[in-house]
Amino acid sequence: MTVLAALLAGALAADAGQPAQTQRKELSRIQRELQETRQDIDRFRKAEHSVRQEADRLGEATDRARRKLSTIQGDLNRTEAHRKELRSRLGALKNASEMWRSLLSAEAVRYAMDRAAGASSLWRERLLRGAIIEKGALLTTLGGAASKTSRLETQELHHQQRLADAKAKVAVEKARTETRFLGKKAEAEELKEKTQAAVNRAVELEESARALQRMIESIARLSRVASPSGTIDLAKHSLPWPAEGRVTSRFGKQKEPKTGTWVINQGIRLETAEGAGVRAVAPGSVIFAGPFRSYGRVLIVNHGGFFGVYGDLGETLKKKGERVAAGEAIATAAGKLYFEVRSGTGASDPLLWLQAR
Repeated sequence: MTVLAALLAGALAADAGQPAQTQRKELSRIQRELQETRQDIDRFRKAEHSVRQEADRLGEATDRARRKLSTIQGDLNRTEAHRKELRSRLGALKNASEMWRSLLSAEAVRYAMDRAAGASSLWRERLLRGAIIEKGALLTTLGGAASKTSRLETQELHHQQRLADAKAKVAVEKARTETRFLGKKAEAEELKEKTQAAVNRAVELEESARALQRMIESIARLSRVASPSGTIDLAKHSLPWPAEGRVTSRFGKQKEPKTGTWVINQGIRLETAEGAGVRAVAPGSVIFAGPFRSYGRVLIVNHGGFFGVYGDLGETLKKKGERVAAGEAIATAAGKLYFEVRSGTGASDPLLWLQAR
């Protein structure tokens, strides 16, 4: 939450004036965080490029698998058509064989009857014998053709089975590739969002750095006046909590789950009930009241030995310049509350000072 440092510095410069040395330390810290954010951007961009290359490769592999499946399906269709043609030819050969076998049988019976009756002349006997031999040869030819056709049909059936197996294998590989492709596309989109989030954060940090730089130059021209020093004269775990709620974001360097970027939190964030009361952790006076960037409505209270920064407020009940008592309601929460403890412009972990739960 480093941009609040610029806000706080501006409020103090207008109200009290701060030592330039303290502001320089804050600027140095923001510049370090900016450098880390820029490194995040570079890392995300490289990762996004790599993932997109992998997604393109998987997309090409998916297209190849799709074309291969189309080719195999065409082969299967042609094989099935050839099998149907062979099956039809085999049926015709069987019908022809049965017909000629019946004729041969009739010729053989007639030949036997003529010989038994002794009524057959020599030329008739030769004619019948020739017809029987011719029909027998034809039947042999038909049988060979039928056998060959049957073998061809069996071969086509085996070829069809191999094609079906190959099709199933390619289909499985295609499905796997498509799944990986979609996963890589989603990963690339996520990295793109993370990159944009890191870029946005870098812009925000740069704006804060420039604001602090301007503040340093302004403070250098201001006279020194008394203000909270860099130490907090409080017993640890002595302050009451500003609101009831669960801590969802802690002080210090934290990794944001949505973007995967590292941020340095200057305070803590609580999840509260909508409209929950926000109370001053100590007596003091309000030095800033109003909206600020992504922190919603903000109150900054000078508690004497330290500053309290209350953000993400629903409604503010105090105005700039008003005094507040310890435990007094100063605002309502909008389902969450951001809270900082600062001495000078240096942030301190609020959990060190808030009462232990």
